[in-house]
Amino acid sequence: MPSKPSSAMAVAAASPAGGGGVARLEALAMDKVAEAADAVAIASSAGEVVRAIHAVAVLLFPVDSATVAGTLDEPIKSQIISVLSLSHDERESWRRAFYHGPAFPTMSKILLGNIALKWLRQIHNTVRKEVYDSFFVRGPPTEVIQALVPALSQNENSKEDHNIFCLNIERLLILCLLENKGVGQIVAEFMFLNKHNDGVLNPDRTTFISRLAQLLASVPDKARMGASSALTASSFFKSVVSQLLVRAEEAAIESSANKEFNEQDALSSVLLFVGEVLSRVSRRGSTGILVAELIPMIRNHLQRCVAPDCKTIIPDMIKHVPQSRFWFTVIEALRDQHSIERLTEEMLRQLASHHLNDEEAYWILWTLFNQSIMHIAVM
Repeated sequence: MPSKPSSAMAVAAASPAGGGGVARLEALAMDKVAEAADAVAIASSAGEVVRAIHAVAVLLFPVDSATVAGTLDEPIKSQIISVLSLSHDERESWRRAFYHGPAFPTMSKILLGNIALKWLRQIHNTVRKEVYDSFFVRGPPTEVIQALVPALSQNENSKEDHNIFCLNIERLLILCLLENKGVGQIVAEFMFLNKHNDGVLNPDRTTFISRLAQLLASVPDKARMGASSALTASSFFKSVVSQLLVRAEEAAIESSANKEFNEQDALSSVLLFVGEVLSRVSRRGSTGILVAELIPMIRNHLQRCVAPDCKTIIPDMIKHVPQSRFWFTVIEALRDQHSIERLTEEMLRQLASHHLNDEEAYWILWTLFNQSIMHIAVM
């Protein structure tokens, strides 16, 4: 039986007041996924598959249903157009319940498995982008990465199926993490969580952040031989490190500007994530990529610290700039002596090859290492 269009009852259920709380919405989200799964299992055309997943998608994010319907034939075309749209607040309630409950892991298996192998090639590109891809591209990267990366290790029945399966996941990883700047979004998620919680790194949060970093750093190893060059270690880690450093520096500015929150607590999850990712990048033999991103970013930062009429730098100039709080703590965030040693050696090597003058090289090293050295001296 085809999936039923959303009704006024579904709209009412989406309301926090009408849904009976988070648990009820999570159960309703699972019901919607179960309906979609049943419809996909008995589908005889790509249009029926689109109708099934569209019924879930419209609960979570704005969908251009008219465009989707324009690629389909009757009666499915009319059924797609007739689906009720929810308000922004209603969608947000559904979205939280869907992605942070059991619904998304279940839905992702349907999307990545049966639909990708049997139907995705028959779905119009416009519909694929508007509906199918949106479950991943518009989802929280912290949840999406947990669905996509482990799936790369699955084995399908045939070599052809395995290639189709992995090619689609690799495509989604590039979309979500690289083109859509998903790594930077993860940093933003951690900032949001810290602002709306106590910011304290409890064991569960620490384990979760460490696992995310491990999954992120494992992508080049898990990608197939012959996968897109965007997923090779050199290209992938360059983008990851760049996004991570840029967004973490911005987070330092935000936390400094917001006087309601303890600056260190606000950055605790961000710094842990930065340290975990950079350590894993280094341990995978890509310290050179890391340092190649660090040096120009710190040089730019130092230039911001110095007034145009000043010819020399003094420590107070650097300390008074909000972004410095992040750069001072990068080395301490690594927490891995071997990675620190590798980074130090590579930093000295690249500074020499850049032919920087001694003063500029000194302040780059001072910015990175001074605080950690001072803390060691105190201990």
